[in-house]
Amino acid sequence: MSAVRLALSLGLLSACGGPAAPPTDPDDPLAALEAGLLAGSHGVDLAITAEGAVDAELRGALAWDEDALRLDLSGTFAGDEVSPWLLHDGDGTRGGRAVGAADFERAAMPALREAMVLGFSRMGALHNAARLVGGEPPDHAEGGVRDWVRAEDLVDGGRRLDYRLVVDGQPSGEASLFLNENGQPTRRELTVHFDDGDMRVVEQYAWRDQAL
Repeated sequence: MSAVRLALSLGLLSACGGPAAPPTDPDDPLAALEAGLLAGSHGVDLAITAEGAVDAELRGALAWDEDALRLDLSGTFAGDEVSPWLLHDGDGTRGGRAVGAADFERAAMPALREAMVLGFSRMGALHNAARLVGGEPPDHAEGGVRDWVRAEDLVDGGRRLDYRLVVDGQPSGEASLFLNENGQPTRRELTVHFDDGDMRVVEQYAWRDQAL
């Protein structure tokens, strides 16, 4: 499987803070959600299942604040046992396919937090998990994630947001994002289309009181 196919099928300035977010559109519930996720500290437990073009079962957690970010997962991906991980702290950014073995190390990734958070809000956690399984850092950690992956034709159902997933200008699938009473995502149902079939992804989220 190519790196591009692997990534799409999972289909996230100083430190990892990234550039300042543009003003939030008060009529765009996803933009409001993302503004909240980019501010302050957050931690979420993840349960990820994919079937179809790629099969995966992963469990773990994602957490971040203004100075650090951590992703730890374990399970199976395309039939292999994997434990993808990512850590950003004062020593830089590193991560890879298996805990204890860094496939990449970077002194700085200017837009890492924005890439991870917006990747998570729009595509889910599995996309960048796939990048890590392939030994690659998160997509667009150097910048540009806002234009690269977009949620279009969004329908606001209150605690359910339905939208088309557009990646690099190409329609790539459909998603439904379910929210709790606090406006936090609790479940995502995503279908990604390929020439040889679809991949169906379900991600479930449980938010922590403490992040890192």
